[in-house]
Amino acid sequence: MDEVKDIRDKSEAMRHYARQANNKELEIDCAEIRYRAERRVGELLVEQKETVGLAKGGGDTSTGSRVVPVQEPLTLAEAGIDKKLSMRSQKLAAISDEDFEEQIEDWRTRVEVGTERVITSFVIKGIRPTRHVVQELPSGFFDLIYADPPWRYQVTDRG
Repeated sequence: MDEVKDIRDKSEAMRHYARQANNKELEIDCAEIRYRAERRVGELLVEQKETVGLAKGGGDTSTGSRVVPVQEPLTLAEAGIDKKLSMRSQKLAAISDEDFEEQIEDWRTRVEVGTERVITSFVIKGIRPTRHVVQELPSGFFDLIYADPPWRYQVTDRG
């Protein structure tokens, strides 16, 4: 887990350097490495859940003692993984290999053609931010125009 997280962190640092150097190809490659590393983190988390389990706090509260197994699983914090990374990684791990490769190819094509920026959040097929349509106002004078922009994206299923 440490090695994969280290690869993820280094690829993100390299992506920042590539962006500063205006090297879009390197930036795309680094972002792809990050996506693949995050997916592997998710696979390892799922594997840990199925084998040794995830770390749980506390112990046997009825006797006041704590039973410690020979090797306790690491918590996410001990592994250096925040909850957002854990959630995103497990979503990426849930995608089949074929779908993941297809989505990476599609993403690379859109970014290389220039219709999308190189972003750090891979949009999983079927989970996209909602788009809000701006309506045109009729011509005339208004005393007050009130706008309430969306501050958060909502997850929708457009399958």
